[in-house]
Amino acid sequence: MNKTLPTELTLVNDDTIDRHNLQRQVRFSEHWIGELKVEAVKHRLA
Repeated sequence: MNKTLPTELTLVNDDTIDRHNLQRQVRFSEHWIGELKVEAVKHRLA
């Protein structure tokens, strides 16, 4: 069986990274405060 993995991922979220809840958003750092969450995730997946 030859299974292929998807080569594209679509992220949809209009939230930004906030300092006040950064402690529970472990995948983000202070560097990304104010930025869109999808941009930060995109950068980490690249």
